[in-house]
This record gives sequence, C-alpha cells and structure tokens, in this order.
Amino acid sequence: MDLYFFSFVVNLFYEGKEVIELNTFYSRMKPEHSQFSDSDKQIVAYLVAHLDDISNSSIHDLAKKIKVSSSTLSRFTKKIGYDSFQDFKLDAHKANMEKEISQETFFGDIDVNLTNKENLNRIFYNNINSLKSTAKIVSEENLQKAVELISESSSFSFFGLGGSNAVAAIAYHKFLRTSLNTRFHTDFHYQQMIASTLTSDDCALVISHSGQNRDTLKIVDILKQNKVRIIGITSHIGSQLSLDSDVAFISSSDEISFRPEAVSSTVSQISIIDALFLIYGLRHQDMISPTIAAIRHTIRNTRKKS
Repeated sequence: MDLYFFSFVVNLFYEGKEVIELNTFYSRMKPEHSQFSDSDKQIVAYLVAHLDDISNSSIHDLAKKIKVSSSTLSRFTKKIGYDSFQDFKLDAHKANMEKEISQETFFGDIDVNLTNKENLNRIFYNNINSLKSTAKIVSEENLQKAVELISESSSFSFFGLGGSNAVAAIAYHKFLRTSLNTRFHTDFHYQQMIASTLTSDDCALVISHSGQNRDTLKIVDILKQNKVRIIGITSHIGSQLSLDSDVAFISSSDEISFRPEAVSSTVSQISIIDALFLIYGLRHQDMISPTIAAIRHTIRNTRKKS
C-alpha cells in the first residue's frame, strides 16, 4: 500500500473537492494523549478549549492562564515535537484559521444508523487523513538516519506482537526483496530468541501501536542489552518504544471505539515501511535488482501456465 494509491482514492472520493487535512497541531497532540502526564493533560484540555488564546499570548501569559509554570509549558511543546514555543504558536494559529469540520461527520465512530457506504466513506476519510498527518510528522532527518542504519547493518530483523505482528510480517516480506539478511517469526518466544542472537552490527525494526506493550518492551530490552540499532514505529510520542529507539517514527491515527488499535494507524505504519523500503532500494539498486529478478523468476514458475 503506498501514498500514490491513496492519492488516487482521494480523487475518487472527493471528485475534485478539497481534501480536509488534520492540522499538525492536532495530529501531534491527539495520538500521544494516553502517554501524557497530569500536567500535560491539563495543558491539552486548556489549549483545545481556548485555541484563540494561543497565538496572542506569550509563554508566560499562557502558562499563567493554564496554571502551570512556563518551564512546564515549554517542555510540553518540545515533547510533542516543536523546536520552540514560537513554532508551536504558528501551528496553533494555522489550526485556528482553518475551517472546522465536524468530527461527527467525517471522523466519528461508525454508526449503525448509517448506510454501509456511508460507514465505508468514514473509514476511508479517516485513513486518508491519518496518512496526511503522518507524512507531516515524519522528518527528512529520521528517514535519512533510518536508511543509513539499515544500510550499515549486517542483518535486518522485524519484531511486533498482536496487530503489530501483521505489520512486521509485511515489512519482512518487503525487505526479503533486498540482499539484506532478514529475520522474522510470528511467535513471541522465537522473536526473543532472534533478538538474543543479534549484535551491535545488526538493525531491528520494532512496531507497537501503543509503544507500551509489555512483551514488546521485553524484546526491546534484549535488543538494547546487545546494543542492536533500533528503528521504532508507534502511534505514541513519549512511549517507551519511542524513547528506546535510535530512530522513532510516529504514525498518526484517529482511534475510534470499534477499532482500539486503529486501522488508520496500521495503514500509516505500512506506508512508513513502504517509504523506508523504496528509499533503501533507490540507494542500492545494483544490489536489489538481481534479488528481485530471482524472486520474480521463482514466483513465475509457481503460476499455472495458460
């Protein structure tokens, strides 16, 4: 699944109408809310309710209104990915200027009172906006560093449990097309065994929607003990996985009651993996081309001849 496909879907659904994007201001705050401290949640509650106040206030004035210290507010803006309070204010101003679109209309829970087609539209709207929000958050620096870690490693292994296990399997399937020594297993205990055999010469891709899954973090602990290079993909800034990773990618999502591990987040995670695979492939075409040719030849022989 890639961004070109979703651009095509956008055109089909909107038929030339404007696509509503989730502003970076919201996309940085919403996915991480479950990882926020009490002070962070107090800040979020005020900001969402008083968006007008942000662009016209100094950090000291805004902190006083929220009833937190200026240093607490400054740490919060950096925690959600802003370099400065000024950058945070600019994004908040942009969010305030954009037209408000009812979440109940486009991004709410699927509804038994709606038609199947209307519910399908809601799911696609959510997935499309998750992709757009994620694309805004992912930085050139992180893409560069991640591909360098993969390129410099002797092997590339994939880890994920539960719903993230399927995403890890997709990543493994993609990178099998490279000349890299790739490793993956669906079973948790086998994943622990794989992690225990890796060294500082190896790289691991670890996927966890929450970034807090206890068993996944056990695997991460093993990887850290062996000084393995870790690329993490999660929906939560500030989660343990994001903190333990050498490079952390945050996938944006709108979680709804029927999808505790949002499908839109999975779509965004797969798209990040697509990007890493394609960027790596562009840099190592001479090494990948023979492998892809060999795989295609083998698969072609399995198909029934007409």
